[in-house]
Parts: sequence; structure tokens; C-alpha cells
Amino acid sequence: MRVVLDTNILASAIRAGRGPIADIREAWLSGLFHLHISKPILDELERTLANPYFSSRLSREQVGLFVMSLRATSVVHPIPLFVPRVASHREDDFILATAKEALADFLITGDKRLQALQHHHKTRILPAQPFSDCLHEIAENDDRLRVADREASERGVSVEEIIMEIQSAKLRTIESYKSLKGLQ
Repeated sequence: MRVVLDTNILASAIRAGRGPIADIREAWLSGLFHLHISKPILDELERTLANPYFSSRLSREQVGLFVMSLRATSVVHPIPLFVPRVASHREDDFILATAKEALADFLITGDKRLQALQHHHKTRILPAQPFSDCLHEIAENDDRLRVADREASERGVSVEEIIMEIQSAKLRTIESYKSLKGLQ
């Protein structure tokens, strides 16, 4: 699953102790989804983390380590020189362009203006909570898959049918969250 996290989600992820943003960070770090970013997102993130709110709470080392882990564990996409104007704020156009270039399944943002778009090309735009719920459902399906695999090997039976059923459930979960599930 390809995911773009907006700058506000990334900046919040560095300090989140629990809740949906912490869940998203942990899912990313554990490899539950592939994070896709771009240089404009990294640049905006570094500017955001340099503002007084974050700089008074985080050391330069913490910020540097976080940005370094982003670069090391995500796919960085080049953005075309010309980015069409879609959003009401120019910075948001670069976020949308990143999602388009990444062929992202989801763009996760706290920005109400971006959330109002709901979709951009084939990318579903969601707030953190519904995406966190989606990740929990996927993790539950992964747990079921591990249990089914273990039970099948213990009994010496084929697990292919069980795996297909669970993989189908994971795909249904992703598709249901790409539709309007859980959003008013």
C-alpha cells in the first residue's frame, strides 16, 4: 500500500506518544505500508520542525534523526517543475503532486481543505483516524494469516485457500477505506 503523509502528520508523528498518528508512525516503521515523499515535503517538514513550537521541544539531533529515517525508509519522488494549481494553498499542490507521482493509495492529512477534496486522481484523502482504523484492520488480517499459517503447518494441510481468503479480506479493507467508509 502506497501512502503519502502530509507535512502536518509527519511533524506530529515525531512527538506522538499514542493515538492515531502514533499508530500510523508505528505502522510505517514496521513496514505495514510504503511511505512516499518528495523534496518539497521534506523541505516543508524541516521548516515546520524549525519553528519555535517544535524547536523548543525537540533537539536538533532528534529532528535530524527523524528526517534521516524518513529519507532511509521512504520512496522519494521527483516532482515536475510545473505543478498544476489544484488546492487553495500552493504548498498543498506539492503534496497532491507527490501523491499523484507516487500513485498513492492514500494521502493522510489533518488539513481540512485537502480533506474536503476526498480524492485526487486515484488517491483517497483521509484524516489520521480513519486511516489508523484501516491499519488496525489490516494488522488484524495479518495476525489471522500468521495464525492460519501456523495451524496449517501444525496439521500438515494446505494453507493456500486460507491465505487467499485473508488476502482478499485485506484488499476489501483497503478498498472500503478508499471509498467513503467511516467519513461523514
